[in-house]
Amino acid sequence: MARKFSQVARAPADSSRQDGLSGDPDFLWFWAGESVSLMGSQVTTVALPLVAVLTLAASPGQVGVLQAAVFLPYVGLSLLVGVWVDRHRRRLLMLVTNIVRALVISLVPLLAWLGVLRLSALYGVALVVGLLSVVVDVAQLAYVPSLLGRSHLSTGNSWLQASASAAQLGGPGLAGVLVAAVTAPGALLFDAGSFCVSALSLGLIRRPEPAPESTPQRVRLVREIAVGLRAVLRNPPVRALALEGLVFNLFFQILQIAFMIYALRDRSVGAPAYGLVLAGAGGGAILGALVAPEAAKRFGYGPAFLAACAITALTLMLIPLAAGPPALLVTTWTVAFFLSGTGDGAAGVLSYTVRQTLTPDHLLGRMSASIRLVLYAGIPLGAILGGILTGALGARTALIVAAAGLVASVGTVWPLRSLHALPPSGAS
Repeated sequence: MARKFSQVARAPADSSRQDGLSGDPDFLWFWAGESVSLMGSQVTTVALPLVAVLTLAASPGQVGVLQAAVFLPYVGLSLLVGVWVDRHRRRLLMLVTNIVRALVISLVPLLAWLGVLRLSALYGVALVVGLLSVVVDVAQLAYVPSLLGRSHLSTGNSWLQASASAAQLGGPGLAGVLVAAVTAPGALLFDAGSFCVSALSLGLIRRPEPAPESTPQRVRLVREIAVGLRAVLRNPPVRALALEGLVFNLFFQILQIAFMIYALRDRSVGAPAYGLVLAGAGGGAILGALVAPEAAKRFGYGPAFLAACAITALTLMLIPLAAGPPALLVTTWTVAFFLSGTGDGAAGVLSYTVRQTLTPDHLLGRMSASIRLVLYAGIPLGAILGGILTGALGARTALIVAAAGLVASVGTVWPLRSLHALPPSGAS
């Protein structure tokens, strides 16, 4: 039986920083650096598999393994990283890790320029970058509440989600242009530069970060991990969000692998047009991120999230159903990604806000790591399944399977329909 969630009081407005986030220089530095980094990461999201497909002539199965390698560390190491993040200052962790990410991603164009780039090296870079991304992602989600204060979370998350959406909008198109101009390996240098910009912006933040809560030496690592898992599994709204993300990510990875092969090989639309289609999701996600706070106020967090998930999944059914000449296909695909991105952008803002608000500050790192373990567990599995299904059934059939699974994922968040407002602070 689906568990219902009782309605709670809405958080009161914070009287501090009346000028809003636009008057907060520390948040602006953080937001600007994150925005640049997100754009670079979107370029890599498109360019890295294109290195495999266009430069190394990888098979669908090999592309699936590459995609799985990027997200495998989220499954294997998220819980350990969460404990580590809660024991250290998060801003410093992000700063150092971004510099290391820049160095690692630069290895791909270097090896390509030397003529020694192989799939094995690409897998290795993907794994290391994935591990470093776990650290940054977990630390960022845990750092934002201390930077903003909880009553500014919804607005701050909306800004950050809008930046992510803008990166989705511009990144794929930019990646297509860069791949055409400097090859797929060369395009990755843009991402390396973006990590350096993000590290610089983190260094310019002056607001002190609260010291991490001291942990007695007698507290075992396993016990700390268990506390983080309980923060997800014993919190019904957070648990529902985690389950939805698991199912959605699994089938969306299948869709991504199948669509890449379908568009580039079966339909031969070319890298620039492929990037344009993916950019449609970013355009829609900007809209979704901007309307999410108002939708939560008007309809409640749970109903708004449920509607956003339905929009995201249902519109992706258009992708395998589209037919006609290349121009019509590209147009239909772009519209489908735009509409789906609108729902996804709104869902991202609402999910982050619910998770951060319902979790105590000292557990944010472990909660973020634990939920990421669940959310990302579906990605490597979906990537591998996507490669297998695409190779065995054909890209279009794999797209149909993926779209049907995405629609089914909406049912996992039906219990959230009763979650209307959030408490003024994290649960203790």
